[in-house]
Amino acid sequence: MAHSKIPNSVVLDILVAATQAPSGGNSQPWRFVVEADVCRTYMLPEKDHLVLNCRNRGTLLAHGMMIETICIAARQFGYSPQVRILPASALPNLTSIIRFEQGSDRPTDKLYEAIWRRCTNRKPYEERQLCPEADHLLRSVQVEKSENEPILAFTATRSEIEELARAASISERVMFENETLHRLFFEELVWSESEALSRGSGLQLETLEIQPAQRKALKVFKHYPLMRLLNSVGAARAIAQGNSLGYAACGLYGAIACGSRDVDFVQAGRVLGRLWLTATSLGLSFHMQTGVNFLWQSIRERTACHLSRSHLFLIDEAYQAICQIFNPGGRIIPAIFRIGYADEPTTRSFKAAPEVKFIDQSINVK
Repeated sequence: MAHSKIPNSVVLDILVAATQAPSGGNSQPWRFVVEADVCRTYMLPEKDHLVLNCRNRGTLLAHGMMIETICIAARQFGYSPQVRILPASALPNLTSIIRFEQGSDRPTDKLYEAIWRRCTNRKPYEERQLCPEADHLLRSVQVEKSENEPILAFTATRSEIEELARAASISERVMFENETLHRLFFEELVWSESEALSRGSGLQLETLEIQPAQRKALKVFKHYPLMRLLNSVGAARAIAQGNSLGYAACGLYGAIACGSRDVDFVQAGRVLGRLWLTATSLGLSFHMQTGVNFLWQSIRERTACHLSRSHLFLIDEAYQAICQIFNPGGRIIPAIFRIGYADEPTTRSFKAAPEVKFIDQSINVK
């Protein structure tokens, strides 16, 4: 029987940190298999948003953020992680093999501390630019040099921020006007803390930072026949316009661009994960937006049969506006994000314990 060079208790601590990583709708689409000093990460794409998870790219992006979090946590515990991304084409759900090698002294890493504070903050942001030091640190983020490396791009120009905010808000208009997307949104919405604890995943209502009147309105909007009637007098448009104004109140907007291979999306997730933790360590709030971007990919992949012609046009127009600002040069932009100064969030999404199988001890921790 093989003996681990790293105690299982330490691996578990690392994986608890890893599962604090963001995922679409807080779906947490991962499981882990540990044998000796090796951890294998597997994706569970069925847990992700089926319509928005085009070619499992949403899951791959989330796994990239989770893998980068493993690397940061491992170094904090004195181990050097050796990572192989998507190592076996015959095992498409295997996203990485990570070997923990004994490293040098533990670093004092502000990114590790930020793991436990990172979240999507939808509180109102201040409409002021970031301080020069923070702006420079964010623009300098990178993980490791790789073929077809993901590219980060930023803008602090007010007119471009407003255009990006309008583009991002289109996904909410389409969601409230399209019956399929409307149903999926309300299926993943978690209305109470007790429900969050029971489900272990899902989009918690409190993280949306909405007012009591808006909470009551959501309960009305949940019924699609009523929503359709309200849309006849422009309800979805009004919601999107209001969200657009809120999104524009920030100091910096950015995007990540990557190639179309699965490995490119994992690498893009790693960069996004490090960027998000860097922003958190600087006391900044971060809000990643992927709705328009993944809807556009579903159009490109011809899997958007649930969308009307007018919605196809709106999404393409919004995505092209994003590309006009960031000029990805033939790459895909899977996500944009806004960064700024804001009050602490009301709550953070509940994270389930990692699903881990320790081969050497035949233990399952759930």
